[in-house]
Amino acid sequence: MDGTKWILLSRGVLGPLLSLVGLWLASQGIEFGAEDQAAIVDKADVVVGAMTSIVGTIVGLWGRVSAKKTLTLMPGGGS
Repeated sequence: MDGTKWILLSRGVLGPLLSLVGLWLASQGIEFGAEDQAAIVDKADVVVGAMTSIVGTIVGLWGRVSAKKTLTLMPGGGS
């Protein structure tokens, strides 16, 4: 394996979770086939990826706004 990724970006995790949702829906009388599950996993992968990017951007901006020190281009405070 190469690198890491957030657990909810993994299709190996999303698939079983979606299966559990499908089982629960089936117990409520709502049918949810394999094709529907596959389509939602594909879409969920994109949505979770976009949400991760948005959260990362917000955290970065919040960090810069709440920072106590000014940024410089050179080490030691030079510009």
